[in-house]
This record gives sequence, C-alpha cells and structure tokens, in this order.
Amino acid sequence: MNKISFWVEGLPIGQPRTKAARIGSFVRMYTPPVANQWKTEVGRSAMASMVRDNVKSITVPVRLACIFYFPRPKKHYLKGMLRTGCPYYHPQKPDLDNLEKAVMDALTNYGIWRDDAQVVCKYGESRWSGATVRCGASINIDWMGDEQFFPPLDFSIPF
Repeated sequence: MNKISFWVEGLPIGQPRTKAARIGSFVRMYTPPVANQWKTEVGRSAMASMVRDNVKSITVPVRLACIFYFPRPKKHYLKGMLRTGCPYYHPQKPDLDNLEKAVMDALTNYGIWRDDAQVVCKYGESRWSGATVRCGASINIDWMGDEQFFPPLDFSIPF
C-alpha cells in the first residue's frame, strides 16, 4: 500500500456550483472563483508531500480521506474555555460533499492523479477546530500496489 499524507492550513472552502450568465444572445457557463485560493493551497501541499516522499503522479485506483477543521464560534467558549457539551462535528455549510469536490479538483489540476474518477473510496469528516488543531484539512491518499482491497483507515494528523 502506498500513501501520502499532508496538512493544508487555512479555512476550507467548498467547490461552488456552476452558474450561467447571459451575454447578448449567448449563455455562458462558469464556476465562481471563490475556492481558487483554497484549491491552490491544497495543490501546493499535495505537491510538497509528493516531492518529499518521492512519489510520481498516481495512475491507479485511490482512497481519499479528508478531515476538515473549522473555527469555533464565540458561543462555544465561556471565559476563554470551551463550554461543556459543545458539538464535535461541524454540521453546517460548506457541506462535506462540496469540500471533497474542491480537494479532488485541486488534486486533478495539480497532476497528483490523472482524474478524480480514480477515487474509488472516500472518507470525510467536517469538525470544529480546537486548542490542539488549527483550521485546515488533514488529507490522506492511499493507492494500491499489488493489493486487491484497501486495508482499514489509519488516520493521523501529519504535523
């Protein structure tokens, strides 16, 4: 089993929906650029990990595992300490599906793999950040060598 793991610092941003604009009698489809900076950070972090681990572009089926961390709102704190009973997961927008789409687009655009159709297994979580974890994303990519099945996930934050 081959693997790269990396951390992407910053506020995760989901892939926006495609929009249409009328220009005269023509309709033009476009994707708003709001996630471009986040996708650039994802791509740069992935490339640095591949260079560090001496990995070439992936051409086989992959498993993608992502955990996204978001800043907690002030109401989660009382006198600088986290309130008891505060939620662990981040069940708000951006939704997990769009966050994963942005990551997969970035990894495709940076040549980490040929196409996001190579992703045959995904795992994702959207969590609130805490005292020990900053905002960002922990991303693991596994790909098969001679194995026929992926082993169970071993998810650790690489920093």
